[in-house]
Amino acid sequence: MKHTLVSRGMVRFKKPDLFFMELYPPHASRLLLKDNVMTMRLSGQGTIDRFVLPPDQSLTKWFAYLGKPLSATPEGMDLKAEQRRKLWTLQISPRGTGSVQKLTLNFDQEGKVSRVVIEERNHDMTTLKFSRIRRNVGLKDDDFQVE
Repeated sequence: MKHTLVSRGMVRFKKPDLFFMELYPPHASRLLLKDNVMTMRLSGQGTIDRFVLPPDQSLTKWFAYLGKPLSATPEGMDLKAEQRRKLWTLQISPRGTGSVQKLTLNFDQEGKVSRVVIEERNHDMTTLKFSRIRRNVGLKDDDFQVE
């Protein structure tokens, strides 16, 4: 794509294994990741697609990994961190031939993520900007539906 595509939407997650993202029209879609099963529904299509990810890419694994303090650079990754005033920028560059070239996270001193940039080796880039962040209090399984 040569043009920037901008969408607005909502993201929810609930430990240990639920992630939900809804994009609003004109590019409406719903995506649910429950552990390692991704379910996606695009508006305008009557079908729901399901994909099973490898077990090492499950949400349970990633949430457990992110919950541990980092005391050394993980094997197979290069890390770079920078602080400017109250904003931290963390760049993670996996070594190897995977599709992700670099992941950049911007967050404040309290750990609230404001921006995520995913740069792929094919030069595609996805930027997620977060605003109006609220703690997920009282979310039920019904809040994580693609239908």
